[in-house]
Amino acid sequence: MASLRGVARELGLPYTKVYRSIEHLLGVRPGRITAVNHSYSSLIHGGYVWAAIKAIAALHSRSLEYYTLPPVPLWPWLLVPVKSLDVLERFLADMWELGARPAEVVLDIGVMDWFDRKVMEYTGEFWRAFWPAVDRLRGLSRRHGFRWRVVMPDVPATVPGNVEHTMKLQEFLLAEHPELPWIPVAQASRETPHTEHLAWLVETGVVEKYGVVALGSLKLLAGRRKQLWRGAVEGARRLLEEHGLGHIHLHLFGAPLDIVAAEKLPPGSWDSKTWTFPRVPYLWSARGATQRLLFFTAFLERLVELLAER
Repeated sequence: MASLRGVARELGLPYTKVYRSIEHLLGVRPGRITAVNHSYSSLIHGGYVWAAIKAIAALHSRSLEYYTLPPVPLWPWLLVPVKSLDVLERFLADMWELGARPAEVVLDIGVMDWFDRKVMEYTGEFWRAFWPAVDRLRGLSRRHGFRWRVVMPDVPATVPGNVEHTMKLQEFLLAEHPELPWIPVAQASRETPHTEHLAWLVETGVVEKYGVVALGSLKLLAGRRKQLWRGAVEGARRLLEEHGLGHIHLHLFGAPLDIVAAEKLPPGSWDSKTWTFPRVPYLWSARGATQRLLFFTAFLERLVELLAER
């Protein structure tokens, strides 16, 4: 039978470190998670809880975080689109019933859904949805006791002149709302590397103020080419270290699972929904609650394997 000591032993970590990681990140003692009487108990007492605990401990020990919205309310790092605050609120209520809460929630803008290329601006509908979502997330943070951040709206590499457009938008938002816990995005294009925009964010003090920066459009520019992902990460980390900012948190949007084990990412994080993808090529993605749980568990197990290979 699985146990927390067994998880610590498999990871080669001290038991107390694993215990404190889980308690710190989920706000609940590990023993309570496995003993709780809840509608999720049939799942909690299965393999998922131990896969989740092992993955959380493995990531935390390497200064990594993985953001998603998993199939069971037992995960410390959540990513929620602007349109899905209702889903998040229900998810948090379920976590609360388990005696848990997330460590951090990131509000994702979903740029491809909102940016109007005809006028080169975000739609009025976006701003009417975005600001209430920010206020609502702030309120949920106070109620449930988690940290929160907001991805700063940016312009993707599919738009000509996206780096300049992003910089203008960032100047406006930083002037109007410097108090928000932003995740500034360093954009790039086929002609312009991330380091050019990142250098501007460093020189203006934005990166140091917010302690985090994301690398935008890498899914578009790099696809599955690992060397391009690694090159962008290593270039960004090198620039940060040159300015005495090696402690800054790097975030990657939609990174492939095997990229996150790169030596230069930590301290850092990534988000993706690839855990819903087929486990076997050419078969279907996760369908229904049971398959989503099985797919996510398999994803976490593979993640732990890749981290162990570092």
